[in-house]
Parts: sequence; C-alpha cells; structure tokens
Amino acid sequence: MKFKTSEKGAAAVEFALVVPLLFLILFGIVEFGRAYNIQISLTQAARAAVRSMVVSNNPTTASAAANLNLSGITLPPIVYSPASCATGYTGPMTVTITYSMSAVGNLMPLILTGKASMQCGG
Repeated sequence: MKFKTSEKGAAAVEFALVVPLLFLILFGIVEFGRAYNIQISLTQAARAAVRSMVVSNNPTTASAAANLNLSGITLPPIVYSPASCATGYTGPMTVTITYSMSAVGNLMPLILTGKASMQCGG
C-alpha cells in the first residue's frame, strides 16, 4: 500500500518554529543598542560635568553641563569625589553618574555607570 505524502504546510510549521528565535535575536540587538547609547551618553555627561567642576568649581554649573549631554533621559544623581576642587587642591576630581535602565520591559533592570576623572587646577 502506497501512502501519499503531502508537504503542504511544512514551510508554515518551520516558519512558526523559527520566528520566536528570530524575534528574540532582533529584540536583543535593539535592547543592546539602546543600553550602549545610554552608556555613551552617561560617559559624555560625566566628562562634561568633571570638566565644568574643575574649571568653575560649581556643582550647579556641572549638573547643567552634564544635562546637555543626556538625550532623552532625566539627569540621575551625580556623585562628586571630592566634593569640590578647593583652593590649593591639585588632586583628581572624579564624577560618577549612575542610571538604572529597565531592559526587556521591567524584567531585567540594568545599572549603567558613567565615570570621568580630571586633575583639579590643571
């Protein structure tokens, strides 16, 4: 007895099996790109803030300079170490900006940090 084998619908079944994996890869690429963009923005904001802090020694001006480099995200708290470039201090000033990004909806929070350092009085 001969059986007729039909391949109708085989492509649809294969497509249905592969599509979730392809969407997962595509979504991962988009999320990685978004996280990388935010990371670069945080680093640039930290560089602008530390330069402003070294030159003017004013946290308000430094925060404004940092905010100019952050596109689309609100300015997270900025940590200055030490608190100021006091007169006579020639050591390094370090600025750290930490931002919590929610990736994959709210399932996976990522903590991104931008950090920059510059010599005071130099």
